[in-house]
Amino acid sequence: MRHLALALTFPLLLPLLLTGCHRTADFTPLDYAKGDNWYAAESDGAFGTDVFYVLPTCVFARIDEKGDTIFFADTDDEESRARMLPSYQLADEVFGDSCNLFAPYYRQVSMEVWTHDRKFIDSLFATAFVDIAAAFDYYMEHYNHGHPFILAGFSQGGKAVVELCKRLTDSQRKQLVAGYAIGYMATQEDIASCPALREARSATDLGVLICYNSMATSDAMPGFLYDSRFCTNPVNWSADATPAIINDSTTATVDTANKVLIVTGLDPERYFIPQLAQYFPMGNYHLLEITLYKDFLRQNVFDRCRATKTHH
Repeated sequence: MRHLALALTFPLLLPLLLTGCHRTADFTPLDYAKGDNWYAAESDGAFGTDVFYVLPTCVFARIDEKGDTIFFADTDDEESRARMLPSYQLADEVFGDSCNLFAPYYRQVSMEVWTHDRKFIDSLFATAFVDIAAAFDYYMEHYNHGHPFILAGFSQGGKAVVELCKRLTDSQRKQLVAGYAIGYMATQEDIASCPALREARSATDLGVLICYNSMATSDAMPGFLYDSRFCTNPVNWSADATPAIINDSTTATVDTANKVLIVTGLDPERYFIPQLAQYFPMGNYHLLEITLYKDFLRQNVFDRCRATKTHH
């Protein structure tokens, strides 16, 4: 498991010396009529259900010719695309068997952004979200064709899922199978701004939001996750404190007071990466949020797609 986690997050381990001033950007959205701006835009799923998937953070900041630090990915850069590839492939493994996969490239914010305060994170992410929103709008207009759809993303992609859920129209919300905000949160502010956000509480409830963050103890929460109000166990799909067995030695249980997922049976030192300690403290399992639960996630996507067919 450790080797798999390291392989999937290998780009995060590459060193980068940041110098000079930082510079943000005001984006004109990428042109999603161009096939090069999609990792996948295809229809071959078993149920006629789509998934719109948003990538997690895969890149560090870069230095431009002026010596300024740029906190956004360059989607035309082949090396950056290569760093994104394993995360796209993993998403395809989890969602692609049951769903038509639509996964855009976007100018995501870099790893360094997540060490800053909430205001800084939100301001830069709002710029990156220009691409995500444009890609989703293009998908709905040109690819969706009235299909039920899943919104899914991990980490930064999970934040995108929450924001996309908040901006759905009434008709789009009726098409929503579920939102998988993996390794992210729905805050009280999110819920207040969008009462339609509902926590997933079973394996087949529809139109709901799935959030969970895994750790050995609630003290291992990374700084960029601060006020989660939703936590669904991705093993038994309950939001209560019923323990769920991952395997012979590992159990996941919702800490209902802190809205986090407590995983017992793993050795925190084995999954601790010192190079990423400023992002993920000892005992935090953020980098395992898909790989640890991959089989459960794949089955749940199948179950919810089947429930959608039955419902309609």
